[in-house]
Amino acid sequence: MPSEVIYGVFVSSTYEDLREERAEVQKALLKLHCMPIGMEVFGSADEETWDFIKRQIDGCDYYVVVIADKYGSPDEDGVSYTEKEYDYARELKKPVLSFVHGDRKSIRRDRTEDDSVKRSKLEAFIEKVRRSPVTFFTSPQILATQVIVSFVNERDRRPATGFIRADQAPDLKKYADLLEENARLREEIATGEGRDWERLQALAQVLHKGSEAGLWAQKLAVRELASLKTKKVEALRLAQEVLTYWENNKDERFSPTLQAELQNVIDELSVRVR
Repeated sequence: MPSEVIYGVFVSSTYEDLREERAEVQKALLKLHCMPIGMEVFGSADEETWDFIKRQIDGCDYYVVVIADKYGSPDEDGVSYTEKEYDYARELKKPVLSFVHGDRKSIRRDRTEDDSVKRSKLEAFIEKVRRSPVTFFTSPQILATQVIVSFVNERDRRPATGFIRADQAPDLKKYADLLEENARLREEIATGEGRDWERLQALAQVLHKGSEAGLWAQKLAVRELASLKTKKVEALRLAQEVLTYWENNKDERFSPTLQAELQNVIDELSVRVR
């Protein structure tokens, strides 16, 4: 039955203009016993994190895209990361739920696309998305309701495998709190070395706590390690130290899947510090 599993749902959109909408979508998904994954966890996209983002989409059961009136940051090929994520999810044949703002003329001016080139790409992207079923929204609250209805219908129509039984389910309230705290920290913490050092110390505390911190707190910490813009050498050293510690403590507190993910982070950081 659907309630017996936790589903991973990748949430894709631009960020600054859709913060409130993303928060409502995350809350809606958490009510459905889903784990939302997005830039609140891995930070804003760039070339160094694209491979990491693809792995998150690989591991998710469903994909949600929300589009308003911003195209987003483009990669070197000129395609925005939101569109790249959408194309990749389609390529993998993931179940996709698409939501497009239904009254874009009413959107505040500072949340609209004023770059003519990006505007053209945004319209083409929306046209691409509309070739498949799309739901239109006009407010964060309406969007949340539509996500719930659409997800339940899609889950019943295309049930995914999920990744954990209900009797092993994580505390989703704690996960929601972690998302909110992470979003708050992104508001308050700059990406300078001093601030990244503070983040690194906090991550070390979480990663060394084992089951006391909770699986999802550790999962979030692993992803944060990969998103650090500075202190990469120190992050690599911490990741290697934690992985060695996990390997030497072979008990159920340390998930093999999480160890593999941490090894991937080590591989990424090793390349970045060369």
